Amino acid sequence: MNIRIVLLSDINREDVHSLWRASMDAYWPTCPFPVTIMDQDTRLGWSRCLLNVLNSTEEEEILLWVDDNALSRPVLVPDLERCLRFFVGHGDVALLHVGRSHKEWWATDGGLIRIPELEPFAYYAQNLDHLTRAMVPHPALWRKKALIQITEREILTATPEQDDGWAGFYNWELGGGYVLLEHNWRAIVMIGDYTHDCPQTPIFVCNAVRQGMGWTGCAYELAERIGFTLNPVRGRAARAEEYPTPGSDKWRAAGHVRRHR
Repeated sequence: MNIRIVLLSDINREDVHSLWRASMDAYWPTCPFPVTIMDQDTRLGWSRCLLNVLNSTEEEEILLWVDDNALSRPVLVPDLERCLRFFVGHGDVALLHVGRSHKEWWATDGGLIRIPELEPFAYYAQNLDHLTRAMVPHPALWRKKALIQITEREILTATPEQDDGWAGFYNWELGGGYVLLEHNWRAIVMIGDYTHDCPQTPIFVCNAVRQGMGWTGCAYELAERIGFTLNPVRGRAARAEEYPTPGSDKWRAAGHVRRHR
């Protein structure tokens, strides 16, 4: 299949890349897809850097991944292939998560529709709230066309401050739901628990770096399992921080105010 992995990243993240590659060697050594790392150029802004990567690739399907989401168990290849076949056969689907999304983020209030072909825990996310949450980049298959639509809109509407570094990433993520809805795209999410026996998740990752800073406990556990030495300069994350749900009061209090579209 015509797929490329695009690894979202930032400047000074070579140690994070090294852990990601080590986890791939340990848990998906036969990965058939080429990899492109989206490095930041602070002169261009986050969205322009991503657009340059997308325009430089020949592949029309992208496996989008964040560099600090290191593999924490072997990829379930038959389940991944089942997702790939479904994705290729459904042209109205912009993205299909192949990594789990925590069930507490979602309310089964009619905005989610179960997909029998991808049982047990795959759902269509169709309303704006769910499409916005679906933008959070657990490893996901994407149509490059949809990624370009979102990224070009962000370039047109974001100020330099809103598109700088990880702020640009968050704004891209939080504005993407509007673009998906506008273009009648659908999104598929995998909803489960943060457990290693989560059977519905072809790709299971751990968040190895918290808030762009220190190594998490998960990273230390993973490094010990695969025989990898973490960069000691980065240090250990002080404590867990709950990621605020887009649109929530906590999200707004943290300064993530979505500009009007």
